[in-house]
Amino acid sequence: MPVAEPAPLELEPETGAAVEPENSDEDAAETPVATDPVPEESVEPTEPSVEDEAVEYGAVRFVSQNILHGVGCALDSDSCAVTERVSLFMDQLAAAGCPELVSVQEANERIVGLI
Repeated sequence: MPVAEPAPLELEPETGAAVEPENSDEDAAETPVATDPVPEESVEPTEPSVEDEAVEYGAVRFVSQNILHGVGCALDSDSCAVTERVSLFMDQLAAAGCPELVSVQEANERIVGLI
C-alpha cells in the first residue's frame, strides 16, 4: 500500500522561516492513508534459547603478525632474509606458549610454506 510522503516545507517570505503548507481538500483527497491494521505474529518458543542457558567464558590468546612478503627487497637478499624472519617468528610463538590463534598478513605462498 503506498504511503504518503510529507509535503515539503515552504519558506515564509518575510522571515525565511519554514512553515508547513496549508492543506486543501484536494490534497487531503489525494493522500492515501493506511487503514488496515498489521496483524501481530505470535511465536511460541519450542526449545530454550541460548540466553536461558548458562554460558562460560574463557580466554583465547591470539597473535597477529605482519610478515613482509619481500617482493620489493633486493634480489640477493632472499626476500629480506625471509627464512630467518619466519624462523624468528616461530621461535617467538613457541616462547609465548603457542597461542590458540595465529594470523599472518602479507604472507605469500613461500612464507606460508615456511610456517
